Amino acid sequence: FKTYAAQNVESGSKLIIGQHGGMYGVGKWHFVEEHEINISDKYFSWGWKDNSNSKVIPIGKLKNSQDLCINHASKNGLLLACCSMPRYSYHMYSTIMSSQYLNYLDDQFAFVEALPEHIRTKLTVRLYKNDYGWEQKARWHKKLPKIKLDSGENNINKLIAQSRIFVSTYN
Repeated sequence: FKTYAAQNVESGSKLIIGQHGGMYGVGKWHFVEEHEINISDKYFSWGWKDNSNSKVIPIGKLKNSQDLCINHASKNGLLLACCSMPRYSYHMYSTIMSSQYLNYLDDQFAFVEALPEHIRTKLTVRLYKNDYGWEQKARWHKKLPKIKLDSGENNINKLIAQSRIFVSTYN
């Protein structure tokens, strides 16, 4: 597709790109976002705009979320979705990098420890599917051995369906 698109752009076609990630438009800097905007004729964002660049057109989400048809008020679970980042930087944008991930984990532990016990017992911590060598599961078990962990393999919509509150710790 990339070859096809490039050939058509070189032949005069317009290149329109739609946002496809959560960090776009909110980070202090994101080299992929900058590149995509620079090479496109129009850039459709999930709702943010760039007053210095008229190429960015805020249209909202390009793909609608699935309505889970759930009365979350009737549920009692709490779902905390965590991230993991590579141990070594490979992608330049304003996010936690390298050992800053350990600070991120400490923040998650502090959040959970601050929860009242009756809420903490209803918590599921969804680990990020790719561990990148951080040993997330072992760190959580060492710090909070009674916490229920999800490996990141289960269907997120099913986990959300069991939850009254969903807390995402990253874009």
